[in-house]
Amino acid sequence: MFLDLAGPAGVFALALLAAALVYLCGRSGGKNVGEGAEKGAKLQPYACGEELPPEQVPVSIHMFDFAAFFLIFDVISIVLIFSFSASNVFLPIAYIALSGLALYAIMTYRRR
Repeated sequence: MFLDLAGPAGVFALALLAAALVYLCGRSGGKNVGEGAEKGAKLQPYACGEELPPEQVPVSIHMFDFAAFFLIFDVISIVLIFSFSASNVFLPIAYIALSGLALYAIMTYRRR
C-alpha cells in the first residue's frame, strides 16, 4: 500500500484531509449564512428607544504579557530538556545565554 494509514504519516494525511473537507464545507456554505444580515437599527442596542453611545471596552495587555512570558519559558524549558542529551556540552549553555538575552531585551523594551 502506498500510505500506511495506521502510521504517523497516514494519521497526519487523514487529519489534513479532514481539515481540508471542513474548510471547503465552510467556504461553500458560508455564502448562505450572511444573506439575512441585519443592518441599521437592528444592530443598535435596545433601551426603550433611547439612543445609546457605543460602549468603549478598555483593553488591558497584562494577560498578554503573562501569556507571552509563559510561552517563552515553556519553549526555553523544552529546548533545554532536549539539548541536554546533545553530545556538545556548550549547546545548553548557548541556549541559556540566548534565552537570557531575549528576556533581557523583552524586559527593557517593555519599560519604554
